[in-house]
Amino acid sequence: MTPTTTHPALDVGTVLDLAKVLDWCIGTKRVSWLDPHNRLLTGTARNVGDSNANSLPPGEDLRDGFFRITTTNGFEVFMPISDVLPMVRSGHMVEGDQS
Repeated sequence: MTPTTTHPALDVGTVLDLAKVLDWCIGTKRVSWLDPHNRLLTGTARNVGDSNANSLPPGEDLRDGFFRITTTNGFEVFMPISDVLPMVRSGHMVEGDQS
């Protein structure tokens, strides 16, 4: 399988951020995040998969996946992991309902 994107080598911080997102999914935990307009959104973490909520195939880099969240309004949001990891690292996406 050919990677869809080129990523830098995994560093400890990225591994820990990925582990945090996966933990949220495994526990179907509540998450809160700021959208690009600085609006606070909340929802339930579902999975990391493709843009159709399917599991990633074996060997696929998780950083090419999408983080699926069901918002409190009932919408399904699919956020590229490449966008999620910087949000987690900066504290703009956290576990829990911050509303």
